[in-house]
Amino acid sequence: MLAATLPSLHRDKVFEAVVLAGLGACVSFVVSLVLKWLLKRLKAWILKRRDLN
Repeated sequence: MLAATLPSLHRDKVFEAVVLAGLGACVSFVVSLVLKWLLKRLKAWILKRRDLN
């Protein structure tokens, strides 16, 4: 099966897929870091408000 599909693969399409996969992984990582930071700040803000009451 691999030998049959290998000739139909175009080098530019494979390169494009690799670049897009890398970009998607980087964006996902940054978004997860931002969400983790926001959640940490939100928890601190809620606990601070609870202690004031």
